[in-house]
Amino acid sequence: RLNNVRMVKPDLADLVENYILNLSVQGKISGQISDDQLKQILASAQQPKHDFKFNRVWSQENIIKGKKATIFMKAVVYREYAPDDDYAKILKVEDIDDPKPKADEVIFTNKASALNYNDIWGMRGVPIPVPLPHVSGSDVAGDVIAVGEDVKGFKVGDRVVSHSNLACRVCEMCTSGREFDCAKRQVWGFQTGPLWGAYSEQIHLPEVNVSKIPEGVSYDEA
Repeated sequence: RLNNVRMVKPDLADLVENYILNLSVQGKISGQISDDQLKQILASAQQPKHDFKFNRVWSQENIIKGKKATIFMKAVVYREYAPDDDYAKILKVEDIDDPKPKADEVIFTNKASALNYNDIWGMRGVPIPVPLPHVSGSDVAGDVIAVGEDVKGFKVGDRVVSHSNLACRVCEMCTSGREFDCAKRQVWGFQTGPLWGAYSEQIHLPEVNVSKIPEGVSYDEA
């Protein structure tokens, strides 16, 4: 069916094919897309005046806009601080763009993530006013779904956990093994952003900030 569409509407066929391939790479498709599902995607993609939502292998929302497919993921986002500690007032589950790996980055899913006191400081806006809008979270474990072209130590399917200390890796402190004293040090998920933290469906981090989870260690334990 898709090949038939390509004969008359190549742009539409490329759009839908890329969309389906993206789902496959992320492990969201097992087996074939049914003919009815393909019909639904094709019909939605041909209506440019609206946002059309349908399931990412029928569990996570995606939107196709006109002739350009933009794939979104869910994340816990806040757009203002809560100095009164009323965090429920500011936390919202929103759609944000799926990450695309830079050359040195690893992208992995969120199988388990942990609350850190940095998350409380971030929502309060003190002692450091974190970037807004903000996705918090510095501790997360999951499965690799994509790697950048320069990544050598990881492959799709590896089980990994984050290391949240972002440092320059080239200064005297870093090269002497004291990266926590790096003048450019940032805590990922706290000082980073906007919209760059653990509380999202997919995570992107530099290869040096990811470690493999040993066999026998669960995501929660990692």
